[in-house]
Amino acid sequence: MDGLWLENGPFRLSGSPGSETISINPHSWHRTSSYVVYVDQPVGTGLSFSGTRTWARSDEDINTMFYGWLQNYLSIHNYLLKTPTESVDVYFAGESHAGHYIPSMISHILAQNNAGINGVKVNVIGAAIGNGWFDPPNQYSVTSFALSKGVIGIQEARYLDSVDARCRDKIDKGDYTAGECFALMDNVVAATRGKDGMKINVYDARVRVASTNDFPPGNKAVEAYLGDGNSQRRKALMQQIHASQNEVQGQIYRECNDPAYLALKSHDGEGVVPAIKKCLSGGVRMLWFNGMEDVICNHYGNEVALDGIVWEGQDGFKNSKRYMWTADMDEGVKGYLKGSPGSSMQLLKIKDAGHMVPMDLPEVGIRMMEEFVEGGIKEGWEEKGLRTGEYLKECGFTPGGGGATSGEGGGKDVSTAHVVAISFLAFATLLLVARLTYARIEGGRYRRGSGRGGRGWTRVLSTIKEEDYGGREDTDDDEYYDEEEEEDNIQLMARGGG
Repeated sequence: MDGLWLENGPFRLSGSPGSETISINPHSWHRTSSYVVYVDQPVGTGLSFSGTRTWARSDEDINTMFYGWLQNYLSIHNYLLKTPTESVDVYFAGESHAGHYIPSMISHILAQNNAGINGVKVNVIGAAIGNGWFDPPNQYSVTSFALSKGVIGIQEARYLDSVDARCRDKIDKGDYTAGECFALMDNVVAATRGKDGMKINVYDARVRVASTNDFPPGNKAVEAYLGDGNSQRRKALMQQIHASQNEVQGQIYRECNDPAYLALKSHDGEGVVPAIKKCLSGGVRMLWFNGMEDVICNHYGNEVALDGIVWEGQDGFKNSKRYMWTADMDEGVKGYLKGSPGSSMQLLKIKDAGHMVPMDLPEVGIRMMEEFVEGGIKEGWEEKGLRTGEYLKECGFTPGGGGATSGEGGGKDVSTAHVVAISFLAFATLLLVARLTYARIEGGRYRRGSGRGGRGWTRVLSTIKEEDYGGREDTDDDEYYDEEEEEDNIQLMARGGG
């Protein structure tokens, strides 16, 4: 519901709990050429409920439940269907942990289509995933991003690289809740803590906070509005929005619900790269967009993960041209685009935005979606790239050296070194039907576990010693703290299922 009320829905809810106000959102995504549907899922999040308290415990459970809901929804709202084929074109979109849900769901839908299952044929045209969490081995570490922001130094980075190696080893052995993996970000956050208790906000590196409990801004107002402590007022609202049954079942809205989260948390470290490959092979266009100030699902880790996906279009994506993206606005560059319109995969890095792009930059967000559903993000000014021989000579590089980008003349000359430097600084699933459908997956942001079965004890980088051979070792006076004493840290990713 954060997506509906705080990001890209038709209304914006603001104010403090008990004195909420509702206003029209001029940048709602329903203003694109599409219908938009927000869905609380997995079952047990938001206002969705299970009368038998049956929660999803695997991707297979999630996909089966979601596909069943989708078929029911389309049978009720059959005006959305094409005739006489009884099919529907849809897009998915979402952020954060939706990077896990969306590819998995789409691969399931493609399998149903191929098997000729009775029901509406769901033609998935594309998927837009913002600051996605989809390949944990390449995303747990935020070291390179933190180093580029000056949050940590080389010494700390070397130590964290060794922790990253241990994390990857644990994941390879099937341990998806390893403390080493959670420590990669926790240590970076702890390193930024000042005497005033303020530290970096993992959802926006530009902001220092004492706690992330109030992120996103307005979440407490949404929770108070939909889960009002006044039972009579709450019941009246549930009747107005046709959600009375959840009240009967005792499902009162909370931003994050523990039962749904706890049933799935052991799978947090599992990636969905195989599902992404199936989506791409199945002809689904994929847009990956990143607010460049996000720490927890940062643009550097996302690009590394995407670059490593082995599929038939891998070389084309890795060697695709890069562009400065203007969103057809007059205020200058809004982001950096890799991949041309119509290509199977595009990566868009958006300036001046954190974890929730539509909240930070609502006008930019809707321009992005308009372009995406109309065929793909439009090219802006082309960057020459490191592989253009004459340009490389000017910069002192050897022509042919393995640059990260490519381009063949044209466009506006840009210092690639400068662009790369900017790049390093850098919830919800949206289903877009016929006109467009946004299926909100609650629980997108909070992708990690905590408590005794999750983060456990966390190491604080108080001092780190350089060894003669470049190795790292912890000093005896390294400080430890328990999660219960540092509630602001444990709330980063695990406020239940939503």
